[in-house]
Amino acid sequence: MATLYEMDFAALFCDELDPTKSNWLNLEEVRIPMLQEKTSESTGGGAAMGLRMGMGVFEPIDFTFKLRGVNPDVMNKIMPPGRVRRSYTVTGNVRDLEGNRQFALKAIVKGRMTKMDMGTFTRDSGLSTDYQIDEIVFYSLHLDGVEKYYVDQFVGPGGIRVDGNQVYQDVARNLGLA
Repeated sequence: MATLYEMDFAALFCDELDPTKSNWLNLEEVRIPMLQEKTSESTGGGAAMGLRMGMGVFEPIDFTFKLRGVNPDVMNKIMPPGRVRRSYTVTGNVRDLEGNRQFALKAIVKGRMTKMDMGTFTRDSGLSTDYQIDEIVFYSLHLDGVEKYYVDQFVGPGGIRVDGNQVYQDVARNLGLA
């Protein structure tokens, strides 16, 4: 039987894990990064059909969020001096509906804010601001304190783990990186 897990609360921290600087009150939506393996299509000379093969690397990671209103403490993260990457942390409360318990979700990305769109103001719904983080060089996801995904661009093949297991351990060893 499958267990149903539902995330019912979330907070967003931009650069600092300071509870006084959390965006829990004005967070309207956040897209936790999707992992997608890059593929290449191959059709052999005598093949009856094409084959989409995994290339062993992830597509660039997207991270977006929307905050209610105007937030000068977040808006100033776009085009920082020195093109500095910052940490963005999403924390969530996840409910195990069958087990009747709650646990934490924590997602961390390190990248640069490349988009800040204040959208359109309407008297009925006010204003919300969309943000996009690109140049993501690090991503991790923890559920209930346990590492689910870990991707570190600068570690190379050793920098990808799923459920704590190094995906490219043999490749890292063969390249002399482990």
